[in-house]
Amino acid sequence: MKKKLQFLAIILFSSLIFSCSSDDNSASYTNFISYDNDTKELVKGYTTVEPYYVEVVLFSEGIDLIPTGGMQGSGAMIFLDFATNSEDRLGVGTYTFDDNLDIFAYQPSVYYNNTIGTSFVQLYCMNGTVEVIESEPDWVKLTFDIIAPDGKHITGSWEGDLIVL
Repeated sequence: MKKKLQFLAIILFSSLIFSCSSDDNSASYTNFISYDNDTKELVKGYTTVEPYYVEVVLFSEGIDLIPTGGMQGSGAMIFLDFATNSEDRLGVGTYTFDDNLDIFAYQPSVYYNNTIGTSFVQLYCMNGTVEVIESEPDWVKLTFDIIAPDGKHITGSWEGDLIVL
């Protein structure tokens, strides 16, 4: 009888554990871009660095650089142009949108669910922030919350290597 009670207790405990697991089927990524209830994993990052000016380009799966210049594929990508306080890397701090690219300002270009070379939609964003948490010349940890023209948020993060172009 004691063994039956132990067995029943184990079955009951196991069913409680499995029934408490998350029903959320959405993907969870460290490096991602999210817009309009859709999240894509960011898998590649590139940068160009000039004194006090840094460009960071992040791509989802399906977008590739063409060796002769340009891009090809389908997916999401974000271009972030930064005016920074550093000669050789992206300075740590909070960047806000600014058409004039004053220090600690950025200008974004976001392409989402696009097929490069045939048709694409560029979201001309005019508001939001980018938080640079840590930075090296070829590595960065950042988060972004950018407001699209339709008022929806484009959010995401990147922590990892950047290929220097």
